[in-house]
Amino acid sequence: MSQHDFEITAEDTNTGQGYRAAVNAALQALASNSTGSSAPSTPYPNQFFADSDAGFLYMRNDTNTAWIVVGTLGNIKTVTNGDDHDHSGGDGAQINHTTLSNIGSKTHSEIDAHITLTTGNPHSVTKTEVGLGNVLDEEQVSKSDYTENSILVANVDSTPITVTIAEQTVVGRKTGGNITALSSSEVYDVISLDSPESNKINGIKIQLTAGEEIPPFALGYVKSDSQIWLANNTPEQTPALYINGEVTITASASGTFLKFGFVNNPNWDLTPGSPVYVSEDDGLITQTMPSGSGQVVQIVGVALNKTIVDFSPIFAYVLLT
Repeated sequence: MSQHDFEITAEDTNTGQGYRAAVNAALQALASNSTGSSAPSTPYPNQFFADSDAGFLYMRNDTNTAWIVVGTLGNIKTVTNGDDHDHSGGDGAQINHTTLSNIGSKTHSEIDAHITLTTGNPHSVTKTEVGLGNVLDEEQVSKSDYTENSILVANVDSTPITVTIAEQTVVGRKTGGNITALSSSEVYDVISLDSPESNKINGIKIQLTAGEEIPPFALGYVKSDSQIWLANNTPEQTPALYINGEVTITASASGTFLKFGFVNNPNWDLTPGSPVYVSEDDGLITQTMPSGSGQVVQIVGVALNKTIVDFSPIFAYVLLT
């Protein structure tokens, strides 16, 4: 066992015997992996060092700044806490942790029990430590509450409830009310449309100026002055393309006229399913087809019942001769 600085000096070469001794010493150090009780004083990158005291084989790192344990020697020595050592001896013996200092108060069995524990709260973590105080304590909705025919709404005390929706049903919320199934008239109110059953006009509307006073539910045509005038079944006052609602529109005033849609006048007494024509009287409708010479036959809609007309005026008309 020997160590060497692996330098052959000029003094070593003064005689053949001295040179030979220097070379042999260096070779013996190489052969024994620089064995010694302390590290070589002149280390080299990737050099081996067999620590005869601690029983470990070291290798110098590439930067020549530290020794790295790469194995153990056959003559393992007793190690103490603080030594640079592995926990397993070369003879397979394990170091007993209870003989070391600074190992804490827990035994091996207590540590093993803690590692295998999968339930409970072994660290006694509190809800404050994990931030549960920031989580809202609110009841969640169960998936079973949902079906393909239901929706989830909150009742007056904000409790979630399931509402089953029947076929052909619209769900909405009226002013000041809760979410619920809406009746036909309520649907019209929610979407700001007039119901056909009400005493109004409902459908495609347009704002136009009246050339003369237009009474409620009167037919009108557009004159060359771009204003609405009362229509009748003469060529001069057709085609009737618009109808007024329930409010009288004064001359030169702007008003709402229906272009296409439904008209409900409770004063009508119509024959359901029959056509509605432009009458010979200004602004009125009739279900009697005009037949006089010089009169115009123009259909403006069909009666749905006694008071409601599906208003869809036909631009083309027939002039009788």
